[in-house]
Amino acid sequence: MPMIPDPVKQLIALVLGIVLLLAAPLSAWPAYKAFTSASASTGWPTVTGRVTASEIITRGTKQKPRVTYAYQVNGRPYTSSRIKFGDTTGNNPSAARRVTERYPAGTEVEVYYDPGLPGNAVLEPGAGGGTFFYLLIPVILLGVGGFLLYGWYTRRRVY
Repeated sequence: MPMIPDPVKQLIALVLGIVLLLAAPLSAWPAYKAFTSASASTGWPTVTGRVTASEIITRGTKQKPRVTYAYQVNGRPYTSSRIKFGDTTGNNPSAARRVTERYPAGTEVEVYYDPGLPGNAVLEPGAGGGTFFYLLIPVILLGVGGFLLYGWYTRRRVY
């Protein structure tokens, strides 16, 4: 296997480091929005809704619960299928089954809805484990990008 020359390694480290540092704020915005919505959902008003469908969706080896529910805010009908912000049941078949058993079709549920956007609703307010994972992505990108740029800076050659 041929060796990569040092100047090429340095160029790769420089370009990749810059790309990762630029990607960090871009990934931080959706993470921030998800976290603030999850936090705000604990104070959202509630209405009574009804589960219209409760099933397990299989994609490859993953099984994920899909609970669809209908509700009304100020006489206007809405539907949603978000159970919780940052839900991480997609890799666990038994967790998916527990969710569909907890919300069988036809049952009444308490729906937490965003008063500014009533179509944005959850059955379980607050942040799930996935929300915190999303916040780690920009931190990891910053760390790796900074490490690469630091390595480039300390190893650059002055000609």
